[in-house]
Amino acid sequence: MDESSDSESITYDPIADQSEEEHLIHLDEGSENHVNLKHQFFQGIGPLSDRCSVVAIQRFSHCSSAMARAQLESFRLYVKAVAEKNDGNPNLKIGWYTTSDEGVHRIVKNGFDSGGIPTGPFGFSLCIHGVFSASNCVLSSSADANGLRRIILCRVILGKTELVLPGSNQYGPSSEEFDSGVDNLQFPRKYIVWYSDAKTRVLPLYVLVIRLDTQSKGRLKELVERPRSPWISIKLLISALSCSLSSSKICLIKKFHIKYMERKISRLQLVTHLRKIVGDESLISVIRNFQDKGDAVAPSRPSRSALLGLARGPRSGDHCRAAAQAPHP
Repeated sequence: MDESSDSESITYDPIADQSEEEHLIHLDEGSENHVNLKHQFFQGIGPLSDRCSVVAIQRFSHCSSAMARAQLESFRLYVKAVAEKNDGNPNLKIGWYTTSDEGVHRIVKNGFDSGGIPTGPFGFSLCIHGVFSASNCVLSSSADANGLRRIILCRVILGKTELVLPGSNQYGPSSEEFDSGVDNLQFPRKYIVWYSDAKTRVLPLYVLVIRLDTQSKGRLKELVERPRSPWISIKLLISALSCSLSSSKICLIKKFHIKYMERKISRLQLVTHLRKIVGDESLISVIRNFQDKGDAVAPSRPSRSALLGLARGPRSGDHCRAAAQAPHP
């Protein structure tokens, strides 16, 4: 699966920072970029979403100093260099990296380097979790005295990868053929970037300050039975709706989906909000289109009443199911 498809409409281009003087720029809660990041993060952590709260999101400014601009330019040059080495494909990925508050400030000042970073389970390397393994990144993070954890969303130049197993003592690629490593060649969950390359091949984008409740069992418990009717992916549904709805409406849908993943609203409340924002006819059209394409798990075309009830999917909030229980708003 292409991880770039999961990045949705988040702004990654550091050019947007040119007028900023701060090293870290606070994102206002409720802004589209804040909502998109939080939505992507919660979809990535799955069942942890109802136990995890996002306290703040900050954006790295890559034009706040001469050093920051040099790091950005170096990253861009290496994108081109690695692409030339690998038939035009730099193999760019988005991933998560966990660190401390001190680590964030060190990265702001010096970028990713080996200073103060011990040898990890994959040798002398930086281990970055893929976007679909955000939960592993959260669980491996450490809380400070205030219970806050920090994870960084990064852009990574992987180039050609090789398998690197835990316990490796590697300090770099096994040969000039390779640029970086992964924990699994078919379904990589961890990206291994050697410390010698980290400064030029990993670009920090955002810092998420989070709090993980290890005792919570969820704020709102679903009482309805798991429906047996067809479902489609929320991610695909939002993607399809984005072709016809304004970015402000998509942002509003994501806000309610976030609340659902946090268990602050029920499934029926989510469905009610979704139908009010999208409209029944548009929603029916999109869902039936998925049915016709075979993208939803259903051999037959569901009825209109069934399509208008999106019942509970997995707790991650990643799926909608067609059911008849939902009342009209």
